[in-house]
Amino acid sequence: MTAILNCYGIASECNFTEGFRGRSPIPLNIIAGNEWNDTLRQQFEKANPSCRHSYKDMRMMLQDIKDNPTLQRELHGVDIMTATPPCFGRTVLRGENDIDPSQVFKDDDLFHLQLELVQLLQPKRVLSEMTPPNDHFNSDHKEVIHKLTNLGYAVTVTDRFPSDLCGDAQHRDRWILVARRKQPGVTLQPFSLENACQGRSMPVSQILDPPSKVPAACWITKNDWQQVFTEAIPHPQSPVPPAHT
Repeated sequence: MTAILNCYGIASECNFTEGFRGRSPIPLNIIAGNEWNDTLRQQFEKANPSCRHSYKDMRMMLQDIKDNPTLQRELHGVDIMTATPPCFGRTVLRGENDIDPSQVFKDDDLFHLQLELVQLLQPKRVLSEMTPPNDHFNSDHKEVIHKLTNLGYAVTVTDRFPSDLCGDAQHRDRWILVARRKQPGVTLQPFSLENACQGRSMPVSQILDPPSKVPAACWITKNDWQQVFTEAIPHPQSPVPPAHT
């Protein structure tokens, strides 16, 4: 199964071929991907040495596909295309941080650029993720749904998908879109993201380092905090804090 990952970040998809958190490996052949963060991109390339097309930016990959018909033919009809563009411009946290709703973030366009890639490459399936629609930012979500539908896809959307019920270590409501390309003579079966929910969250202890492995610099000292409980006792594995000069 071939895949193209857009703005993958710390994407679990990158580790699917090796198995992820105890799950069985998935034979995912990642043929192209893009990520602006150099460290994450290097980790991706190391984990996926067979990926021939790795880009620093979705815009660069899109332009390369437009300019290179051979590349467009190679990537055309990929089994899965994912897109997890930056969400800073569409999150409700803008209001909590007193950011003007009219302020534009530099990567806001990536949510729409995925549609150009879909139109050029016609993937069999599209998986797209974003922060949920809110009072100020919801028209973009509707536009993506509308355009994918017009491009010939059966679109299924969950506005507030609970990430912690499908293996994530923390709860985050996410807007999840699954689009499947319609084909003549093929009837697509009904699909529900709710089937992916486990029904319970995982304990956070599974992802925490044992206290003995926490670097000394991460432990707070008496100068760094205000004691609330009169009988608070330091953790027995806390290292001796460094001397302050």
